[in-house]
Amino acid sequence: MMDIHSGSTSPTFLLLLSLLGIVLGMGVITSSNPVISLLYLIGLFVDIAIYLMTLHLTYLGLSYITVYVGAIAMLFIFVIMMLNIQVLEKSSRFSFSNFFLGLILGLLFISLIFERIPSELQSLYNYFNFFPIVNRIYKVSWDSWEENLGSPTVLESLGKILYTHYSLFLIIISLVFLLTLVGALCIARSSSTPSYPSSEEELNK
Repeated sequence: MMDIHSGSTSPTFLLLLSLLGIVLGMGVITSSNPVISLLYLIGLFVDIAIYLMTLHLTYLGLSYITVYVGAIAMLFIFVIMMLNIQVLEKSSRFSFSNFFLGLILGLLFISLIFERIPSELQSLYNYFNFFPIVNRIYKVSWDSWEENLGSPTVLESLGKILYTHYSLFLIIISLVFLLTLVGALCIARSSSTPSYPSSEEELNK
């Protein structure tokens, strides 16, 4: 799979992403503070998403960020806030494990930066260069649009299928999500309203 989809991506970059994911996973398990553990978990999801997008699996990478980071991680944050877990106080003693973990994360981050800087600077220069943009605009009318439409991306294919053949199911799922949101708001509102005694109970007293 790596040989097919990675293309010009360096195997060293993929290896560094894998090592970073392992370190973040260890941080999720070993951290005693639930908030710090949740931050490690969010970093792990982002690392997996970058790895998938590097392998040109764009939809899966964006799904990881949208579903896990955007929904589940926020749900964990609300659960932690509702449980009223106290943040652990910082210890005055030197922790060798935290120092070692921070050193590994720092070295991996620096390695990723030095791995991607040359190609990213070149692509940034090509992106902001004015003359290739003008040439692209000038040559738009000469492009073969039939060939471009014949090879859509994964997101284009998915959008075409969802909004044509499965549009009814998409609307039904949207209505179900709307009903669950309204139901959760109604439950939260009814549980938060205080109950006052009736006038008959006051007269009996």
